[in-house]
Amino acid sequence: MQKPKTIDATTGRVGCALRVARTANHMSAEEASRLLYIMPDELIQYERGLVKIPQDILEHLLMMGYRMIHFLTLEKRYRFQRRIYHKIKDIVTEVP
Repeated sequence: MQKPKTIDATTGRVGCALRVARTANHMSAEEASRLLYIMPDELIQYERGLVKIPQDILEHLLMMGYRMIHFLTLEKRYRFQRRIYHKIKDIVTEVP
């Protein structure tokens, strides 16, 4: 009888977080694996904690996360400035 493979607690947590993030963004394993430049079955193994996630994949994930945070910050600024612009435009058009 073969001994079941033990799952490293850290690997399991990171993999679980990866799966939660993917499902929260309504992404299939195929879509997420394309973003990470890996095969879908590798992604599933990482999510289940069966295989340790290589450092280059973790670095890529973190870089994508930081880029997304930066993008959201820029988008928030853009929306704020656009709202101000529309208010100024409305005030200018109201003045006879």
